Amino acid sequence: MAEGQGSAGDNVIALAISPNGKQVVFGTTDGILVLWDTDSRQQVLEPIVAHKGIINSLWYASHGGKFISASDDQTIRLWNASTGAVARGTFRGHGDGVLLAGFLADRETETIVSLSKDYTVLVWQVQTGNIEQNFRVTLDSRALALLSNDGEKLLAVSRKGVTIWDTITATPIRTLPLVTPMALCAGFSHDASRAVLGLADCNLHTWDFNKDDLDSVPLEGHENLPDYVVWSPDSRTIAAVAQDAGLRIWDVEERKCIFGPYKTRGPIAYLPNNNFIVSPGEDASLDVCAFEMPLHRSSSILDLPATMAPGGHGIEFYDTRRSSENWPYEHPCTGQHSALQPSRSGHSGHKGPLKGNIAKKAWADIFGRLTTRSPKSDPVATARYKDPVVVAATERQYSGMPMENIPSIQSTHESGHHSRSSSLDEASVDILESTHIRLVHVP
Repeated sequence: MAEGQGSAGDNVIALAISPNGKQVVFGTTDGILVLWDTDSRQQVLEPIVAHKGIINSLWYASHGGKFISASDDQTIRLWNASTGAVARGTFRGHGDGVLLAGFLADRETETIVSLSKDYTVLVWQVQTGNIEQNFRVTLDSRALALLSNDGEKLLAVSRKGVTIWDTITATPIRTLPLVTPMALCAGFSHDASRAVLGLADCNLHTWDFNKDDLDSVPLEGHENLPDYVVWSPDSRTIAAVAQDAGLRIWDVEERKCIFGPYKTRGPIAYLPNNNFIVSPGEDASLDVCAFEMPLHRSSSILDLPATMAPGGHGIEFYDTRRSSENWPYEHPCTGQHSALQPSRSGHSGHKGPLKGNIAKKAWADIFGRLTTRSPKSDPVATARYKDPVVVAATERQYSGMPMENIPSIQSTHESGHHSRSSSLDEASVDILESTHIRLVHVP
């Protein structure tokens, strides 16, 4: 089916990110889809006229090759993420505008679950387009609802409170009575064991589904009503945008705001590496905001995952024994570079460990940046840990340190590429335990 082309305005109200974080799709109030590349921040294809009404929801399949859109025109459509072409016929069956649609995970055949404004939930088999199941839920006039990442849970807000539904058995799991203040936005944790609610008191409140009430300490900081809220993939942080277009981020464990306000519009979503947030910019272009992940005492350097990130962040080696005045520090969003100042005790950094504010900023920078690597890098350590840690990449990245200081890495130049050492576990351990780690921006 041939689709027309259009132009996207500043009316983006739906957003989804591919599982690998490489692609973002926007949906607008006039039914237009816009696909973006997160590395280049450029449009992948020309805008696509996809629906005859507002696009309320977008969702990528787990393999990233397809995504679905749900619209006020009462239809759901399946798209090829590479070409922008319709992947199959339109799904029709709802009697009112479709609020949301997502894929059910862990199914042998592709399955979609959707909810419409008439409170009907439909479960579809993608290959045939047949409806396997339907049931009704209760919503209030604002029709606030969302699906968990695996599609197996549905959160629905009604006058009775917040109800979690099982979309497979079509039964309610738990209801949280909530009269005032009313819920304005909501988000699931990645494992669907908790939810965060943006309430009319301007605060965010988390709810553990094993408990009968909201957590006692709210996430405070917004001065206006929250419009959008999302939980990071690792469930350590929560980001929200208020009606004044202020983005703030909270540390869930510490219950404190760690970033913001950053001027941006909603909707928002985390990239898979947890420390980049994407949203529509002022001109409806792709806006990517970076922030530093919090470092807790319980954090282990070897538990940090190696992930891709836009902007070319990479890993190099840094001699922590040099003067701390030369330690580079970069603001996560403005990109402004500065040097850390000596601690009040007068230590320059030559003797013993870094102290005071120097240690805080330095190690926060190290551990925050350790979770990202350049898209062009070749990992030399997959290690024996539960998540791989990238400790070195290209010859360019080794330039800050003599190779004899990293004897366990035996890298050879072959047709412009580097071959990996056979003793990768030892390499990762040696480098991570040394005092010569530097993490810098690699253009």
